[in-house]
Amino acid sequence: MELNILLSIVFTFLNVIDVITTNRILALDGEEMNPIIRVLIRFKLFIPVKIISNIIIIYIIMSSPIKTGIILCCIISFFSINNCVQLYLDSKEA
Repeated sequence: MELNILLSIVFTFLNVIDVITTNRILALDGEEMNPIIRVLIRFKLFIPVKIISNIIIIYIIMSSPIKTGIILCCIISFFSINNCVQLYLDSKEA
């Protein structure tokens, strides 16, 4: 149970990083490649949907075996790390 709590905290932290880096990339004239997220951003629903989905996924992590939380954290970390890499590469070009 304690590991599920830790995984929920890590998942939330990674989601915050994903939102911050996505907004930073867009502010630097970057482009959102996911068409669903692009629509959410256009209608100012990106952050509310991220919050709601984060709550739902925390519930899933807390009520599932530990490996589910680990897999979900790996998935969101891929997106967060990708955004950080994009910001790094953009800073190198400037």
